[in-house]
Amino acid sequence: MAAAYCRRLGLVELVDQDVELLLGESVPAHAFNDTNLARSLDAMFAAGTSKIVTELGIRATSAFRLDTTVPSYDTTSTSVWGDYRACELEQPPPGPRVTHGHSKDHLPELKQFMTELLCVDRGVPIFGRTLDGNSSDKTSNNQILSRIGSIMARHGLGPGAFVYVADAAMVTEKNLNAVDAGVWVDIGPLAENTAGSARPSAEYRAFETSVVLYGNTYRAVVVHSSSHDKRRQKKLDKAIAESAKSVNTALGGLQKVYFCEADAQTAAARVEKLSNRLHTVTAAVRPVKVRRRGRPPANGLAPMNTRYELSWELAEESAGVARERSLAGCFVLLSNVPTEGQGALDAERLLRT
Repeated sequence: MAAAYCRRLGLVELVDQDVELLLGESVPAHAFNDTNLARSLDAMFAAGTSKIVTELGIRATSAFRLDTTVPSYDTTSTSVWGDYRACELEQPPPGPRVTHGHSKDHLPELKQFMTELLCVDRGVPIFGRTLDGNSSDKTSNNQILSRIGSIMARHGLGPGAFVYVADAAMVTEKNLNAVDAGVWVDIGPLAENTAGSARPSAEYRAFETSVVLYGNTYRAVVVHSSSHDKRRQKKLDKAIAESAKSVNTALGGLQKVYFCEADAQTAAARVEKLSNRLHTVTAAVRPVKVRRRGRPPANGLAPMNTRYELSWELAEESAGVARERSLAGCFVLLSNVPTEGQGALDAERLLRT
């Protein structure tokens, strides 16, 4: 039965696995049947899966002497197929609500549930939960912050003895002024390439300022990486192409020849206002002679009129594009870790953390 069950799940047969190595004791394959597996899942649900993960994490950190001074937190979405109609009842069953939400898999048409993990020592989980599919990262982050003290206390760490690391979307334009200020402090590479690697190590530089958020002052370390984010660079390339297309479309509908010089100069000013942070439009007006209508005189030059021709040139704004490319290689670390005293971290050590 166990082998057939595993085949139905698309898994390798248990009879071919070293169960003793996996579980610490020898268990016959037939013990892994539908009923026993279902009972085990029910027992885990009754005990609380997050409690089980926490207990395993505590034992792992003790047994393997893991570094718990830098816990990191993040969430991810898991997309699923099916209706999950029970989640739409007035009193749905206990557990995470499977529903539509912000898909980190870029599959918004599918329902999902969320998973949160608090990890230490390069990704070893010490706490985890499943969350509703429409959960907000900001809400779950706030909730874990309210519990982080009690969780880390079980690992023997009190307030101020650990640095909590999490994603954040609290970047302001003020923090990015370092790009224009040009007052970077070089940090250099943080990792060495393996032998034979042709890809150069990323070089880092930092600029530190401060920012006030919700009444509290935080350190804001703006970090620039020479290994620019490729996705953001592609997005910028697309923005440049769209900017050129948009300006050219606007230019294509403009009148080019005017009877009055003043009208031509006014049109030229309007043309140059089409310039933006990525492109510059330069306009010029030149007089041109056109022959008047009618038969020219037999013994003289044809009478001429003066018209005013509007022309323009579209060019990439090199300074603006260079700034945008520089911004695309930047990210901001917001922190309340002190710069002096116990537990202090300078910009480089904060980036390493």
